[in-house]
Amino acid sequence: MSKPYAHNDRKRGGKATVLWLVEETGELAEDIRREEPENIEEELADCFAWIGDLPNLYGVNL
Repeated sequence: MSKPYAHNDRKRGGKATVLWLVEETGELAEDIRREEPENIEEELADCFAWIGDLPNLYGVNL
C-alpha cells in the first residue's frame, strides 16, 4: 500500500483518511442491508484499502 499511495496519503492526512473509511463502511453496510452481493465485494475491497493506508500514516507495522 505504501509504494503507490503513500504520497497522497500523507497529503490527505489521517483524519481525512478515516473519514473516507467511514464513508466506505457506510456504503458496505448499505449494500449488506440491501443484500447486493455484487457491490459487497467492491465495498469490502475499498474498506480494506483505506484500512491499509492508516498504518502507513501512523507508523504502525501490521
